[in-house]
Amino acid sequence: MVLLGVVLAGLVVVCYQLMVQHGRMVLRIEALEKSHYNSNAGMTAPEGHPLWRFSTGNQWEADNVWGSIFMQDEYGIRNQHFEPEDIVVDVGAHIGTFSYLCYIRGSRSVYSYEASARNFEFLQRNLGGLPGIRLFHKAVWRSDGEGGGELLVSGPDGQNTGAVSALAAGRLVHFSNQSVSEAGPGSSVPAVALDEILADFPRVKLLKLDCEGSEFPILLTSRELHRVERIVAEVHEIGEPAMALLEPRARVHGYTAYALADLVALLEGAGFRVSSRAGGEDRLHLVDAVRPAEATATA
Repeated sequence: MVLLGVVLAGLVVVCYQLMVQHGRMVLRIEALEKSHYNSNAGMTAPEGHPLWRFSTGNQWEADNVWGSIFMQDEYGIRNQHFEPEDIVVDVGAHIGTFSYLCYIRGSRSVYSYEASARNFEFLQRNLGGLPGIRLFHKAVWRSDGEGGGELLVSGPDGQNTGAVSALAAGRLVHFSNQSVSEAGPGSSVPAVALDEILADFPRVKLLKLDCEGSEFPILLTSRELHRVERIVAEVHEIGEPAMALLEPRARVHGYTAYALADLVALLEGAGFRVSSRAGGEDRLHLVDAVRPAEATATA
C-alpha cells in the first residue's frame, strides 16, 4: 500500500491510496483540501462517503483513464463548477472516471452511457451508489434512423479496455494503422440515438464523447446539438480505405472518410467555437466546442 499526495494545478492536494487487490488497482480518495474546489462545493467527498473507493481493472486503466482524465485533466473541466441541476451526458463512460469528476465538480444530473458489458460492471461498482448519476448499458448511436436496435460491440484490445468499438460488427478498429482485427468476445447491446437523449432536456451543460470513432455517425446525424452548451470529445479519424471495413450502419451518407475537419465544420456551423489539439496517438484529436454565452442566453 502506498499513500500518495498529488498537487493538481498548484491548487488541490489529493491524497489517496493505491492498493493492489486481486490484480486491480484500487484508488481510495481520502482527502481533498486547500482549493477553491471545496469553496465551490465541487471536489469533495460524496455525501455520506467520508472515504470513497474508485476501482480500475488494470494498470492501463490506472494510467490512461484515471490518470489522463482525473489527474491530467484531459478534457479541461477541472476548474469548471457545475450546479446540481446542470445536465452532463457522458458517451463512452467506460469505468466512470469522467462522470465522477463531473459529480465532484457539483453536478447531480449526470447521465452515463457505456456499451461494453465488462466496463459497465466497473461503472456500476464505482458510481452506482452515488445520487444524481444515472447509468445506462447502451451504445449511443446515430440519429437519422439508420441503425437502432442492437449493435455488436467488440471486446477489448488486451488491457486496453477503452478500445471497444461499435463500428465494425464486433471487430476492433485500429486507428493508428487504419485496420480492423478480431477481438476477444464481444457483445450485443441496445443502441440509443443521441437525439433521443438530448430531446429530454431543454439544455445540456456538457456532452462528452469518447466512443472510438462512433463520434462521427453520432454527431454528423444529430439535429439536437442546439441544446448543448459545450462538447468535449476524442476524435478518431478514419481514412477512405478503412471506411470500407466498417459495417454499413457506421457509414454516413456523403462521407467517404471521417476527418477532424468534418466535425469542426459541423460544430462551427451549429454555432460552436471549436478548438482542437493532437492526442497521444496518430489520427487522434481532442476537441473542445463551446457555444458562446450570448448564443446560449438566447437559445
